[in-house]
Amino acid sequence: MPTPSFVHRPDETTRGAWQAALPLLIPPVAWLASLGLSWLLQDFTCTASATAGAPAPETALLLVLMGMNAVLLLITVVSGFFSVRALRAGHRARAPLMSFLGLSGCALAVLFGFGIVLIMAMPLVLEVC
Repeated sequence: MPTPSFVHRPDETTRGAWQAALPLLIPPVAWLASLGLSWLLQDFTCTASATAGAPAPETALLLVLMGMNAVLLLITVVSGFFSVRALRAGHRARAPLMSFLGLSGCALAVLFGFGIVLIMAMPLVLEVC
């Protein structure tokens, strides 16, 4: 009877699999928050200033958008580091599920981090209002 190339130890890897699955949710939620909050802040601020007949506070709005998106990008990067840690733990424990979850978390952090960077760059390329 051939022996498997890995020894499955469910007691040791179950907790690690749940910890590796959590960083899969953080990057898409951060990207959605970036997209939604950026649109909400720009739309509300620009509409309110146009309705009041006042000039739009473009510099303040730009700083708020950059700061908010930088924090959300930092959250995504930290989530990616946790995924790298889960990937290494999966390789050490020879647990393919943990390795897959860690690799998927890394890929999602890179993908959605790039999306947040694109959302952050939009006010720099186009007008804020």
